[in-house]
This record gives sequence, structure tokens and C-alpha cells, in this order.
Amino acid sequence: TESRTLDVARAAMARGWPTAAALLAVLGCAGRPTRASSFWKAQPDTAGSRSLESRHRRAAPGPLPDGLRFCSLDASGRPGVRELRRFLNTHYQSDAPFRISRTSQALVWALLPPGSPPDWLVGVRDRDGRLVACGAAVPRRISVDGREMDAAEVTYLCVQPSLRRTGLVSRLVAEIARRVANRGVRVALYTTQRAVQGPICRLAYWHRPLRPRRLVRAGFVDVEEPFFDVYARFCRLDPVGPGAALRRLRRADVPACASLLSESRRRFRLAVVHPSEEDLWHWLRCRRGAVVTFVVEDPASGQACALVALALSRATAVGARWPWRAVRAATLHTVACAEGGPAPAQVLNAALHRAKALGCHVVTAVESGETQPLLKPLRFQQGDGALEAHLYNYGLPGTGPGRKAVAAGDVALPLA
Repeated sequence: TESRTLDVARAAMARGWPTAAALLAVLGCAGRPTRASSFWKAQPDTAGSRSLESRHRRAAPGPLPDGLRFCSLDASGRPGVRELRRFLNTHYQSDAPFRISRTSQALVWALLPPGSPPDWLVGVRDRDGRLVACGAAVPRRISVDGREMDAAEVTYLCVQPSLRRTGLVSRLVAEIARRVANRGVRVALYTTQRAVQGPICRLAYWHRPLRPRRLVRAGFVDVEEPFFDVYARFCRLDPVGPGAALRRLRRADVPACASLLSESRRRFRLAVVHPSEEDLWHWLRCRRGAVVTFVVEDPASGQACALVALALSRATAVGARWPWRAVRAATLHTVACAEGGPAPAQVLNAALHRAKALGCHVVTAVESGETQPLLKPLRFQQGDGALEAHLYNYGLPGTGPGRKAVAAGDVALPLA
């Protein structure tokens, strides 16, 4: 399998297909470092120089195996998003112990920000018109070492298990890269949960249990019964402190939140920024089953001086038949506080209380610049997994096999 994967990767490069990082990550075989290093040195994100390439610009898509064809998916309508939701809930990360269920509202929120090109949501159909693969590119504005640029965040890359060894993965990635390049965007941001050479940073997962009994019954955590009382006391939330009274975000709060985030993310080497208030309103507006955002209002000015956004999801143990095996989770999407405002730990603690009131069983976060100082004081527990972030077509000094160019504390990447 290892040899075959590397052969596919080399053939992809010879034909001008995009980075092997996504290919090797999805196939689950990164190869031996000694064999993969020569291949990886050809990737533009490890060269140490800021080179932008346009070799993916082509008028027509590449070939597919017989009986398959590319298509553009429409997630703006109810039939299209329902089809996409069913496909992803069945096949996306199907080898994980817990399977994430996404609502239609969550997919629309994650895939259709303002200005999304209609052809960036790519699907592959078989002869009968059934969806067998999909992948999406989401327009983003990122800041790297103080330089802002347009980028595409590649996400929800999913192929039906029976077709994952047919070369379809690399061709789907190539088609996404072609459509992105034809729009004049030549930088991509993507994340993987498997070890792939050349990440710019590694962000560990942390979890804050809110309802420990449910998590134990669902198999999310393993605690023996004699020690459960001690574990439950450890998971109790601290009282909400003064000055951290949360309320839901309103449209009138967006200008203050935009200023707050602009000031907060300016200190990070790698951060996602918002080009307009419309874009920020899309990502922070409360949506049932997708995201909920709270702000702290400054009593003197009436403006928002702190905000915290939580992305909502539902996870079920693979093979579980009973509803009590499902876990309702909230993922920490954004947290920011103004200087001289409420303490970030108090704001996040108040958000944990709100998440529990919403019925969530656990809050998940990644160790980034916005969350790193808050996790241990609020008794988050480090998980087994981690998220590796990659930049394609943009070089950073120090990136390469076994090296990380950016520390986790210098990154602000909201999770959708």
C-alpha cells in the first residue's frame, strides 16, 4: 500500500495535479520519511520562498474513471443540501470511533459564506447520478506574518469507501485546485488529522466535559465506577464571575466585534481575518444547530467588549443503536476580549455555562493563540488527536519534514 501510494503521488505531480499532502492524508499513508522527502521538497510550501504558481489553470477538468463525472453541488437549496448532508454523515471520517452528524444549517454556514463561487463545491456522480465523492473550497482572507491575501480553505473532502483506492481522491483534489486557480486564487489552507509531512503548525485537541455521566455512558471517556465521583467533582464548572454577563449577538454588535477581532488577531503570525462586516456577520450570526455567539456588553459604552462563538454538532459512537450513545458537542470557534475588558477566562467560563444550558455534553477546542492560556485553568483535558494546518503554494521559512514553521500560540484558525 505504501509503495502504491507513493507511485500515485509521483504520477499526480507529473501530471500537474496539486499537493500530495491532501492525497497522502486521505489515503492514510504518508510513506517513509526517507522516500517521501525528495517528493516533498518539490512542494511550494516547504521551499522557504514565497512562490505563487498558476500551473493548475486549465479550461477543462481532468479525466475520471469510466462511469463517473464531475458536477457542481448546490447547497443553497433544500434538496442539494439534504443530499450532501446524508452523504457526509454516512461517509465523512467513517473510520473514526465517533461519527459527526451535521445539520443542513451547519453545512450552509460552513460552505456558503458571502462571495462563495458556485462551482467551488465539487461533486462526483456515477452513471445512476448518485453522489460518490465531494470536496469544497471556501473563500477565506488570511494574514500570514502581517501580509493579507485571498485564500481557499479546502474542506469536507470525502470519497465513498469503495472508491478510495481508485485514484479518485487525487483527481477530485486536482479539480478543486483547477476551479480555485481559474478564479485567480493561488493559495490554499487546509487541515488534516493524520500525520502528513510539511505542516506549518500542529494544534492539539482539548475537551471540557460538561455532563460526565453522559460522556461515560456514550464511551467518549473511560472512567471506572469507583472513581466516577472524583471525576464528576473535577468536571464541575466554576461559578460565573462578575463582569462576564453574556447575551446573544445582535446585528448591531458587528462593527464593535469587527474592531475587536481585528485588534485581537493582529498579533498572530497566521490568522483568518474578515474582509467585511457581512462576512463576519455570516460566521458569527446565531443559527440553530450550527453556531451560537455570545458577547459581553461594556456598561459604559454599550458596545461589545468580548465575544465567544461556539459551533454545534452531534457525535455518535460507530455502531451505536441507542440515543443515549450520542454526544452533543460545542466546538470553540472564536474567542476575543478587548484590552482592559473582562478576563478571557471569565468569559469562556460563562460560555461553558451557556453551552451546558443548551444541552451540550462537552466543549472541544484546539490549542491556538486565542485559547492556549485558557485551557488548563478551566480544566480542559488534552485529547488524543491533533489538527495539522498546511499552507499550499505559500512558503514559510522553517517548514519541512519534522519541522513546524509556526507555534500553536501564534495561530488563530476558527473551526467550522
